Amino acid sequence: MEWKIERPNGYDLYEFESSRLTNIHTHGLIPAAIFGYNEKCSFGMLSFDTTLTDPQITYQIVNIDDGVIHALKLNKKPAYTQETGRNGSKNGAVPG
Repeated sequence: MEWKIERPNGYDLYEFESSRLTNIHTHGLIPAAIFGYNEKCSFGMLSFDTTLTDPQITYQIVNIDDGVIHALKLNKKPAYTQETGRNGSKNGAVPG
């Protein structure tokens, strides 16, 4: 699950919580989360690209079948975020 914590001063904070890779029980999704997934065993993966002019972090939820269920990209500059859903579509620039 992902949460965005908006702050009046400074960067917004994002909290990423990995999922149930080895558990067989599930918990309900939390409505306030940006995104959640509990259909299959899965895990959260963070990737860092520091070679870009504006370094980027990507958080992905990957299910046990190696399918990327959701992705969220965050740049060092807080101008926007980019989310990718199951179908690969991108939500455009979102104010950070």
